[in-house]
Amino acid sequence: MNDFRKEILRKLIHFSGLVYIPAYIYFGRELVLWGTILALTLSVVFEYFRITRGLFSSIVREYEKKNIGAYVYFSLSILIVTLLFPKDACFVAVSVSLIGDGLAGIVRRSPLGGGASIVMVLAPMMFITFFSLALLPQSLVACISGAAIERVKKVGRYYLQDNLTVPVVAAMAYEITKYIIS
Repeated sequence: MNDFRKEILRKLIHFSGLVYIPAYIYFGRELVLWGTILALTLSVVFEYFRITRGLFSSIVREYEKKNIGAYVYFSLSILIVTLLFPKDACFVAVSVSLIGDGLAGIVRRSPLGGGASIVMVLAPMMFITFFSLALLPQSLVACISGAAIERVKKVGRYYLQDNLTVPVVAAMAYEITKYIIS
């Protein structure tokens, strides 16, 4: 399977996390919180078997084969965001992380690779606007902040995992901007 097709498959799995938003709307924060705890627990168990048994090695990136997969970091970040932030900030964090980063990853591996950061800002903004999920000026700041932190790969000698940093930074930027504007 070529790299672009593998990336499309990875992102289809990635986009399945968007179920978070309707689940939060229809079932509420508490049930979604339990769902994120379950998702994190299952992803850690799955990760153990993936690493020790080599399962699904065809869809993970080379650096993930013996390391923790992105979905574990994402599950942890969504748990943190759900625990610490109100609904609108959670929706922005999920949108930036799944739609923005997801589509940017596809664009980055396509002939249009140079537009990935623009896609990471515009795609979640269009989604947030279309579904009226959050306040627009604050969402724009969150999308730009998420795209900016995604580009930071290392701080000092520490590598940053964008599946952890993007949702948390986007939610923080949204809430800080909401506080400043209010």
